[in-house]
Amino acid sequence: MVGSKSIIFVLCLHYLCFHSSIALSQQLFASSLIQEQQRLTLYTEFSESKVKAGSIVELSIRGKIEQGWHIYSTQTGGDLQSLATKITYSPSLVHLPQSRLLESKPITYFDEVIDLTLQVHQHQFVLTQRFKIADFAQVGVQDLSGNLEYFICDNHICSPQQQLEFIAPLEVIP
Repeated sequence: MVGSKSIIFVLCLHYLCFHSSIALSQQLFASSLIQEQQRLTLYTEFSESKVKAGSIVELSIRGKIEQGWHIYSTQTGGDLQSLATKITYSPSLVHLPQSRLLESKPITYFDEVIDLTLQVHQHQFVLTQRFKIADFAQVGVQDLSGNLEYFICDNHICSPQQQLEFIAPLEVIP
């Protein structure tokens, strides 16, 4: 009988250790994601917060990057396009793009992680795009939402691709 109690004890100990380590690793992973998202902060706004239908407005997405980290330019080009920072907008019949996405001037940087010289943003960046508000836009709140998709890296590691959701407030007035 003592032998079976020992086996049960070992099985219980194994179960507790195994599941505790899974819970701990999940907490560390979640904590890591939160920290990575805190390495980049976004501020979004239109050039005007209240407009009439048919108006042209400029969307500005300003990013602040933690010291020692960088994100890739929107224009990496060639085989490295998968590393480029991208914007995806939620479908909208009200916000009609009138220009391509523009970015503040990136810097040329030797990325030791991938052993290549690339265009990146450090400290801060600004992305802008002009939109026409559809002539038929309903009066009221017509916010634009979307995601910024990016890799954030330091001199030693890059995170898996991250997404930050944003909402740019806009009100259509009569």
